[in-house]
Amino acid sequence: MILVSEWNCGYETRDTKRNRGRLIWVRQNILMGDVRWVRLWLRPDAPQVWAGWTAIVWCAAQAEIRGTVESAEDVAILSRVPPEMVEAAMSWALSCGLAEEVIPGAKSPQKAPPDTPQKPRPDHRGSEWPLGIDRFRQPSMDAFLSAVAHRFPRWLPHAVSSVYAIWSDNNWCDGSGNRIADWQALAAIWYKRADSSDKLKPQ
Repeated sequence: MILVSEWNCGYETRDTKRNRGRLIWVRQNILMGDVRWVRLWLRPDAPQVWAGWTAIVWCAAQAEIRGTVESAEDVAILSRVPPEMVEAAMSWALSCGLAEEVIPGAKSPQKAPPDTPQKPRPDHRGSEWPLGIDRFRQPSMDAFLSAVAHRFPRWLPHAVSSVYAIWSDNNWCDGSGNRIADWQALAAIWYKRADSSDKLKPQ
């Protein structure tokens, strides 16, 4: 099974989440400022990949488990988009993090480790982010809680999960409405603002 990454904040809206049935429309990310999108258009088959990716997103919107597709073959049959285009799009999306493989029944998607581990970034308290966490890709709630707890051990779980919920409710945008590019930098800002507030007190 393939999961479209960031499905709940990048493609669904509050209105669509209220709909328990299959969707008849879906919001689609405008990826113009995303380096992954830019790199796609350096490829000679970019239009075909784009067509395949659109088919994947549309099928994921109508899937029983929203945001997922079973296989490229299923997408090609349902969308009428040629299978080679869907397969190329799926390979591209998996390689750049726009999609991920999911093991049915697993609690969270299974991700391959990033190619280049991130260097530790010390903050004013001397802690650092764990290695192998991509600061430019939206993490799951579990990954976010774990990473922040590693770097900011004084920040209580309730406050951390509240920050994630705020970002999720805002479609993974910051307070100014800009798409969050580096979530670790923004989390560090939140932490520093929380030093003298009730975000560090037990709830």
